[in-house]
Amino acid sequence: MSRVPILCAGVNLRDRKTQRVLRERFSDVPAHVVPCGVVFTVSTAGDVVEQVLVVVDRLRRDLPGVVPLRVYPDLVTVDDVVQRTGVSGDEAVSWLSDTPTTPATWSNGETGAWRWSDVVRRFEEVWGMSLHLGLPDGETVRRIDEGIQRPMRKVLHNPIF
Repeated sequence: MSRVPILCAGVNLRDRKTQRVLRERFSDVPAHVVPCGVVFTVSTAGDVVEQVLVVVDRLRRDLPGVVPLRVYPDLVTVDDVVQRTGVSGDEAVSWLSDTPTTPATWSNGETGAWRWSDVVRRFEEVWGMSLHLGLPDGETVRRIDEGIQRPMRKVLHNPIF
């Protein structure tokens, strides 16, 4: 099972009509507010890209004004990694900075931020433990992001997931 967070703009979760549509048509797609928009989390089994893009097209059709932007990167700092994984700050800094496979996505020279999905993969490589989050890999994210940028496809009234 994969869980794919999709960042969208143009969604007001306090609007009653939006709440009704989400309750009636997207009860299986949780939504939460982030500083730059609303994230819809799509859970899939099977063809992750296709299933996520079906949900994206349904969002476009059923929520006028919604603008799906991309897979939400969920950037984390060392403190976030410590809180989410339970490793010490020194351990987190060591295995995040000592490997070319997990470079900081953003850095000001003193601190950095990483994509949580990259951190999870690195955590599994270094510690041999799975966090069981079902996050998509980089290639899947790229394909979903490309699909989001394309015009809406024809959406079935009752797609099968």
